[in-house]
Amino acid sequence: MSPINPSKLLHLTLKYGPLGLVRATGLRIGPNSLLVDTGRVTLTDNSEVEVLWSERRGQALRSHSLPARVCGTDEHGARLMLIGPMASLPQT
Repeated sequence: MSPINPSKLLHLTLKYGPLGLVRATGLRIGPNSLLVDTGRVTLTDNSEVEVLWSERRGQALRSHSLPARVCGTDEHGARLMLIGPMASLPQT
């Protein structure tokens, strides 16, 4: 996995069934995975989440979403395996 440039932090929202919306920060991006810091929120292994983010392109604000599955957790966050196409992930 490649670390994300600190000057281009990836601010995300995770749509997580039991809690609703959870704020997260993308830490590393891999070919089909994403390591996210969820702060004090713990996600359950094998649960499904929807990764949501927005990006500004000129005057327009574009919103994106990808389905993912939690495939590991630690005290700071979770590793997500992306289920949707990687082409939609922002380049950092």
